[in-house]
Amino acid sequence: MNVAVLRVDGDESALADLQRRMKLETDEFSAWAAGETTLLGRSHERSGFRMTIADEKTQGELVEVIREFVRYCAEEGIRFDTNGLSAELGIGMTVGTSEQFTASVRFAPEDLIAIGRLGVELCVSAYPACDPDDDEGNDATSIDDAAPRGDL
Repeated sequence: MNVAVLRVDGDESALADLQRRMKLETDEFSAWAAGETTLLGRSHERSGFRMTIADEKTQGELVEVIREFVRYCAEEGIRFDTNGLSAELGIGMTVGTSEQFTASVRFAPEDLIAIGRLGVELCVSAYPACDPDDDEGNDATSIDDAAPRGDL
């Protein structure tokens, strides 16, 4: 798994405006309302939405899709830190399998500057996984299974 997920939270009208500006269809993201219970049994303090930016086979492909997303947002003048919004780009990678024992992503300084200009926090996490043929252990197959923010 090499996944990038964008999580945005804030005021419902600001979120709706952002979704409109991003030209998102309702099947392209999952949303929650303030007060709804998370998967971990907590309550969402603010409304928000989550969308998968990339789900790629390699870390290099993952970084390239993220770059394309950042370029698109910059060209469209989309920012994630306006109107009371906050956003996090969570990058998750499974490690510990024979296919991907270790994993890393490398961003150039200009990539990090461009992400910062969008007003997005960056969180990179590795999740232990097991080989499909291995019956022991847990297989964290989704970034949502162990999200960096912990407030699904």
